[in-house]
Amino acid sequence: MSTALTPTRWVIATTLLLGLTIAPTLAQTKSDFTMSVVIVDHLQLMVNHSCATRTSETADNCRIRIKTDVNKQLTVTSNQSWGLRVQASSDQLTNGRESMPVGNIHLKSRDFGGPGVHLSTTSQRLITGAPAIKEQKLSLEFITTSDNEALLEPDATHPVTLLFTIASH
Repeated sequence: MSTALTPTRWVIATTLLLGLTIAPTLAQTKSDFTMSVVIVDHLQLMVNHSCATRTSETADNCRIRIKTDVNKQLTVTSNQSWGLRVQASSDQLTNGRESMPVGNIHLKSRDFGGPGVHLSTTSQRLITGAPAIKEQKLSLEFITTSDNEALLEPDATHPVTLLFTIASH
């Protein structure tokens, strides 16, 4: 038997002298990819309180302006500038016996100021150019005009539906 180092014996001897182990080598690969994050427009309007109630306690209340505040009635979320519009479903507040023009109710935002609007069946700008906001709770102020004879009727409810529309700018 020959003691000469054959190529196989030389690799084994070299490996043992260097303290290396013989093991399969796993291949490594590197892969790059591009991730795109797309930010979409987000605009949301939520009604927190579905109605505003105003009560006339005395006959004199129909002759003066009465203000009713509805705190945090709406919630707006938008990632860009936005505006809010309001429109009444009918031109009259009526209970079947008495009615009054819907325009006798003035509405304004307490959070964004501005002159507000008299309710109408035409869509009107209540808030314009509001900044992007994660969450804004809006408080609204409803004010009756003076001399509303229809408010003299006891236990009368004068409903009207309001449509709020939000749009980005």
